[in-house]
Formats: sequence, structure tokens, C-alpha cells
Amino acid sequence: MTEKKNEPILGEDFQAAQDALEKAIHDRDAATLETALKSRSYAIRTRAAEALGKVGGKQSIRPLCDALENRWALLGGTEVELYQRQLVTAVVGALARLTGEDFGPINPDSDDDVRRVLEKARRQLEPPK
Repeated sequence: MTEKKNEPILGEDFQAAQDALEKAIHDRDAATLETALKSRSYAIRTRAAEALGKVGGKQSIRPLCDALENRWALLGGTEVELYQRQLVTAVVGALARLTGEDFGPINPDSDDDVRRVLEKARRQLEPPK
């Protein structure tokens, strides 16, 4: 059932994906928003990350980290690089809200900055000692 429900958000039809995303945002459906982080569209992925920062919980940290690791999944020119930077900024903002971490200033193009964010965010996933 879940796969069928999420088909439009990952499909090639941008309008159907956007409609499914808006419904997930309206319904505060974190599971569908997490799935949207795997979309081929940077616009869908970025909007899903922003929404997860507001409606997600601890369970959303791992999919957000995965999205940050896969930020360069699509290759392209300057326009795609801009979308990639926007995605990084949105994911880092969502992780900051969900983890309560202050990641400091982040350069979206810096692998070191992204690695630092991922390390801090993933600490939230470790069981308490």
C-alpha cells in the first residue's frame, strides 16, 4: 500500500509529484515527505526537506542525512549546482531543527562542512550511553 501511495511523488510527472508533495505537506505525512527526498527533482527534494524540518521527528533524521549524502546525485551545469546548494541548505536547516544542533555557518559546496553536519546529526541516532 505504501509503495502505491508514494508512486506519484517519485514519478516522472512533475505536476503529479508536486501535487502529492503538497498533499503530504498538508497532511503532515512525514513518511511520504521522507520518500520525496529520493525524487529526481531538486525542487521536490528541497521542499520535502523544508517541510520535514517542521513536521518530522527523530525518525526523519536518517532520511535527511541520506539526502545530504546524495546531494550530488544528479549532474548538470550551473543551474543544477544552484539547486544542489538549495537542497543542502534546506536539509541542514531541517536537521538543525530536528536535532537541536547548532551547525554554525555552512558552505553548501564544502564536503568538510557537510561531513561535520552529518557527524553531529548522526550522533542523535545513537542509543544513549
